[in-house]
Amino acid sequence: MEFGLIGLSRPLHENSCCITIKYMKCKNTLQKGSVRYIVFREGETWYGVGLEFNIVESGDTPREALILLFEALQGYVESAKKIKARPHTLNQKSDLEYEKMWQLSRENARKSSGNNIYTTGSFNIANKDLALV
Repeated sequence: MEFGLIGLSRPLHENSCCITIKYMKCKNTLQKGSVRYIVFREGETWYGVGLEFNIVESGDTPREALILLFEALQGYVESAKKIKARPHTLNQKSDLEYEKMWQLSRENARKSSGNNIYTTGSFNIANKDLALV
């Protein structure tokens, strides 16, 4: 079981040198997990966002943004494995704007909407050779 640091609490007394560390179970580890992604247009530019890693890539087409995002996600995971990064590196809090966009895309998954979202999905951390389908 992997645990990640989620916060520090202040000591109860001013003169206390004790620090309380809180841990929680992390969704993603260096061996397994997934990253939610979303590809959307803003103006003339397409963006691909990896939510749990806070990675943003841009391109002239949605496919280019998606390919660049997947390459960045793979590189991020490979680097994290190489340096044996702590779990919190793979479990970041995503930007509220992207979380709202993700929720909207899930709610409108079966509906045709004009909200400039091209695609959403999950990137499997354990998948070494990701192919676009």
